This record gives sequence, structure tokens and C-alpha cells, in this order.
Amino acid sequence: MNLEEYILKRKKEDGINEYDFEKRLENTRICANYVFEFFNNYLDTKPTDEKTLLQEHKIEKYRKIINGYNPEVKEWLVNIYSSYGKYMHKKLINMIDDTWNVNT
Repeated sequence: MNLEEYILKRKKEDGINEYDFEKRLENTRICANYVFEFFNNYLDTKPTDEKTLLQEHKIEKYRKIINGYNPEVKEWLVNIYSSYGKYMHKKLINMIDDTWNVNT
């Protein structure tokens, strides 16, 4: 990910609107911090850290996939994915569907 992509990603995550002139000073500070974060967290990594960053990106992507779930269930699913690398939400949906079909 390059600097521009990182800033765009973080702006979306934090809901930053650069055209909101009332928050201009605050947004400037936040975006400047994005640059520092990028150089400190992404470019200064050791090979072992790169694997951790890749895992974190995958976990964030999975969080977006299961966004509609209850927060407690969502965290449970993320913990399973983080530990085992398995998408459990699909299996749960199938199990619930199978149970529903058997009981009806």
C-alpha cells in the first residue's frame, strides 16, 4: 500500500471530510498523523512484522465482511479467524439453515 492509498483508507475509516472547513485544523492534524503512522508502521517493518501487518489487513477485511453481525458475535468470529484463519460466519449460516429446514 502506498502513502496515498493509506491516507484514503484512514480517511474513510475515520469519516474525515476535508471539505468541512469548521474542522479544518483538526483534520489537518489527523491527516498529518496518518503520514507519521504510515512511515512508522509500514515502511519501518522487519520481515517478521510484515507477516503481522498482512494478518491485520486480513482481519480488518474480515471485520468488514461480517459488519452486520451483533458486536459480541462479530468479535467472537474475528477471534476465531485470527486464531485459525477460518471464516466461521459461512458455516454458522449453513448450520442455522440446516437446523431451520429440519425443524420446519
